[in-house]
Amino acid sequence: MQFAKLASAIPCALGLLTVPACNAQEEPPVKQFIIGAKAWNAAWSSYLPAYYTVVGTNAQPPLADVVNAVEGTRTTSIMPQLSARYDKYLVSVSYGRYTSDFSVLNSPLPTPNGTVATTRTDHFLRHESDVAFGYYILPQIALSISYKYAIESRDTRSGTETQATPFVENKARALLLGVVGAFPVQGGLSAYVQAAYGPARIKTRSFPPPAVQIDANGRYLIGEIGLSYPFWRDRNGGSSANVSIGYRTQTVKTYSYGTLYHERRDLRDVREGLVLTLNFVL
Repeated sequence: MQFAKLASAIPCALGLLTVPACNAQEEPPVKQFIIGAKAWNAAWSSYLPAYYTVVGTNAQPPLADVVNAVEGTRTTSIMPQLSARYDKYLVSVSYGRYTSDFSVLNSPLPTPNGTVATTRTDHFLRHESDVAFGYYILPQIALSISYKYAIESRDTRSGTETQATPFVENKARALLLGVVGAFPVQGGLSAYVQAAYGPARIKTRSFPPPAVQIDANGRYLIGEIGLSYPFWRDRNGGSSANVSIGYRTQTVKTYSYGTLYHERRDLRDVREGLVLTLNFVL
């Protein structure tokens, strides 16, 4: 019963799943609300598509494309989260807004006189919204199903330009199955772990020139592990404040094709880093 009270430290620390398994108790409260925020300091690695001119069999200069893996700037994002529990059932929502700049020294740039190499910087802006439903199969373990919607815009600026212009917009919808758990460590300290995996449908639209629309399948893989500790509890035991620190990773793998030669491509987008969560249980 002591762990049950202390384990309420982890609600909302689960990001995508947002299923506070560590909130489980032998005699759970009839109703419980959790308000929290997650600060995620993450490195971001992704890919930059680029176009260049080639000479085709009909002596015409069609546009081909190339994709380069690239590292973005490390940034800290704040993710608000809200959960509600009744008996063994949970519902929760969360939101994330992520930005980063990706730069390369040599990127192909098609011109009327052919392709030139130039520096390039892309700015990514991504919004992610999640809705999750969970069920406790054991006092310390819950299963969840969640729906994720993400929209990402990419603006680009080459070394020959003074202003950035819209380049690519990605939209993703995913259905994920997950599991979360919490376990006592020492005194009020507890450990938590989460994992989620599921298919995604990703739509990509590039802005001219050239305008390309691609529908592709993908996969989401999300994990988080960390420690949690309650630093405040009211005298009646009905409310508490908890802090947790952990490591979070999110990988989006896209199965796509090249626009000219239609070769298969497996593209990876990864965000990972330390995460600090503050939750208030009411």
